[in-house]
Amino acid sequence: MIDPKTITPTQLPSVPLESRAMLPKTPGIYFAIDSQGTIQYIGRSVDINQRWKQHHRCDQLEKVGEVQIAWLEVSDTRLLSPIEKALIKWFRPPLNSEPLPSPKLPTSSDSKTQGRIRNAIRKLLMENDISAYQFWKETQIGQKTAYRLCSDPESIPSKRIMKDERQPRRAFFFRIFDSVGVSGAS
Repeated sequence: MIDPKTITPTQLPSVPLESRAMLPKTPGIYFAIDSQGTIQYIGRSVDINQRWKQHHRCDQLEKVGEVQIAWLEVSDTRLLSPIEKALIKWFRPPLNSEPLPSPKLPTSSDSKTQGRIRNAIRKLLMENDISAYQFWKETQIGQKTAYRLCSDPESIPSKRIMKDERQPRRAFFFRIFDSVGVSGAS
């Protein structure tokens, strides 16, 4: 196990937030560090590069400005969670204790946007050969809702679904909203 006192995140390899596509495809702990050297966020991933392709804190970090993403490679993925917890406890990054921003959903009266969302969901499911059952399992939404989204032309995600903190669900719908040009985060 790593002693957090021995880690200096500003001395780790890093890339600017705008260049996050250059992050390594390795397991590890990542640090979002602002221009003053303050650690804004700490996270873990089995593939740091993939994680940052659509990170849920990206918008917030872009507003901070001049953020660097530093990383510490951890080859044993079983250690990612305990190391991350120890580092968060030691450094106390502000965004780790802040709730996720709630997405803005289209209003129910916006039928054109609802149609684009339904079509994008169906297209994504068909392109990836995803059944209603797989969709339900992947997104962790209610089983009835998943089947309705897959087959009922009148259903779209509800606000209750989007407020849920479970990442697979949120990431899926953010991807849908982005693909149809609907703002997914406030």
